[in-house]
Amino acid sequence: MYSEVEQLIRKRDNFLRLANDLEKKQAINYQALEDYKSYLEQNIRIPTLGYVRQKFPTKGFHAGDMIENFFSSKFEAVLPIKKIIIKVYLPFDLQQESIAKLSVNGKCVELPVKNMGQYQASVYTKIARGDELKIQIISHHALSGKERNINEDKRKIAFVLSYIEFVGDA
Repeated sequence: MYSEVEQLIRKRDNFLRLANDLEKKQAINYQALEDYKSYLEQNIRIPTLGYVRQKFPTKGFHAGDMIENFFSSKFEAVLPIKKIIIKVYLPFDLQQESIAKLSVNGKCVELPVKNMGQYQASVYTKIARGDELKIQIISHHALSGKERNINEDKRKIAFVLSYIEFVGDA
């Protein structure tokens, strides 16, 4: 009788050891996926036109070209840049009135966003070849999918980026 109990205890211990090992492997895999997801989110390419190279990391930009209420990215000018145009749109499920501030190397302009549709702002600047430029967009109004009762997404989205155009000295 005593040997049967010992055998059952060994089986239980082996089962617990296997379950623990499996849980450790799954935790390592989960952490690797989280790290990769974070890497992808920080290194996602922004839709741009013109003579620049995007520098990483980027903040506040997500797949689907969605911009949070704070967006920041750096670029390197491949050729001289004289004007930057940022075009955004507000889809039907993000209808909200807002004024966003667009900053290019500290030079600010306002981007009023009223209803569903396309909006753009331009900044005239003088950026030499090889210089770095930092673009920030700050919106004081943003909603998450959860707040709009669409889904469980908690990211606060201000609008969707169509593109950033870097116009050269041609």
